[in-house]
Amino acid sequence: MVPSDYRLPNVANGLIARLEGTRRSYADDPQGAEAEFSRIAEAHLTAAVAEMEDLGVVDAVQEHGEFLRSEIHQTFLPRYRRLAIDMNRRENQGFGLGPFAEPAGRAALVVAALLGFVVFLRLIYLPWAWPLFLIDLSLPVWPDILRTLYRRRYATQLQEVLDDLGAVQEQATAYALPADVDPQRSRPRQSEAQ
Repeated sequence: MVPSDYRLPNVANGLIARLEGTRRSYADDPQGAEAEFSRIAEAHLTAAVAEMEDLGVVDAVQEHGEFLRSEIHQTFLPRYRRLAIDMNRRENQGFGLGPFAEPAGRAALVVAALLGFVVFLRLIYLPWAWPLFLIDLSLPVWPDILRTLYRRRYATQLQEVLDDLGAVQEQATAYALPADVDPQRSRPRQSEAQ
């Protein structure tokens, strides 16, 4: 049995923490990001397997280590790369607001909101002006709102990846045979003494 700290989703969760610290460093270099993500993943896996060996917490350390390496490199990293590169692109583009997400752009949004406020004060008696007035008042915080929404979506997507890895771990252990079962006959092995 594999302790929870060394199960695939928990190892991947620790790896996400390490990768997120590096992700923004490669915002303009997707190919460099992929190479660095692979290097970080391999270092993380090597450390996890070494820790399992030192502590002796897993009976078949090498087999579980190979399982972790295979699933991290073939299942987790391709999905993480796609999500991380997409998030970097969105951050670079100001989450769809472009230059308005920058400090000078935010100042322009404040000026636009103030001008809109002056115009809508003159139209306050019209019922159709109220929704536009509220939208105008929220204009300066749109970059923050969009950043929060996109980060929440990104966190949800990463959690979905971890949930899928949990299902992979469960499937892998569901079909694992105990050490005393003969895989050829699917029944307990006869002991040598009998």
